[in-house]
Amino acid sequence: MAWLVREDKKGYVPEAMYITLVKQVQEVVPLGATVVFLGDGEFDGPDLQQTLDEEDWWYACPTALKTTAELEGQRFHLNVIGN
Repeated sequence: MAWLVREDKKGYVPEAMYITLVKQVQEVVPLGATVVFLGDGEFDGPDLQQTLDEEDWWYACPTALKTTAELEGQRFHLNVIGN
């Protein structure tokens, strides 16, 4: 288990900063390791998710049900998936 802590005032952190942190952690993750990135709603940016996919990391990042997603060319709100 690993984590990074960034001390700053409370509030929004730019998505680019999370991507930078992922790249820093990726450098120390052993080849072939299974990685699960766990975040909250602030971690649901598309560029961050693309970065995690490129690293072949799993991720669990809860987000608002009103968020729109796309799968196989179909756009939908996440609330149609169910609980």
